[in-house]
Amino acid sequence: MGSIIQGLAMSNISLPGRYDKNTAGPEEADRFMSKHGWEWLHRDWQN
Repeated sequence: MGSIIQGLAMSNISLPGRYDKNTAGPEEADRFMSKHGWEWLHRDWQN
């Protein structure tokens, strides 16, 4: 799960404003972050 979220974040960084219609977009990422918070994401990246 963590690797999927990290991959999504990396894709957002390398391809700003460009999203495939068939994959998770910025809206889904925003919903995830509003639910889990940046602290969870940063903690997951440390592993």
